[in-house]
Amino acid sequence: WRRLVWTLACLLALLGIAGQYAWYNRDALALDPRLRPLYALACKRIGCVLPSFRDFAQIHSEALHIRPAPGRPGLLLVDAVLSNHAPFIQDFPGMEIVFSDMRGRVLASRLFLPREYLEPQVLQLAGMPSRKSVSVHLEIVDPGEDATNYQLYLRDIPPAVD
Repeated sequence: WRRLVWTLACLLALLGIAGQYAWYNRDALALDPRLRPLYALACKRIGCVLPSFRDFAQIHSEALHIRPAPGRPGLLLVDAVLSNHAPFIQDFPGMEIVFSDMRGRVLASRLFLPREYLEPQVLQLAGMPSRKSVSVHLEIVDPGEDATNYQLYLRDIPPAVD
């Protein structure tokens, strides 16, 4: 009996440790497609919310092109392609465009939310499609002739902001 009690106590302790690990690392573990159904079942029973799939390191901006708007002085046209290289659908990122001068001083910057840079039909999607590209087109105010450099940064934005 003593051996059986110790075996059961050890198994119970191991289950407790595994449960603690699963609970404290739930945000990362729930993103694993193999574990997601287990977390979905657990959340359904205890009333928690699973984090959406997110890995913005897998979203790349490609073909960024900024040019003056023809016939519209003071405006620039921004075209870019965002590609989701992740194997899952994920939320669209925020797009920050930063203009700087030749010395690297920031002259102007702006963060665009998905609702500002996406077409309405794209916004209706459940998220950014897996292994697909999305074209982006924006019109922005020209920061002036001192702005000789520009960068596009993709930012994680909390769902409540968007």
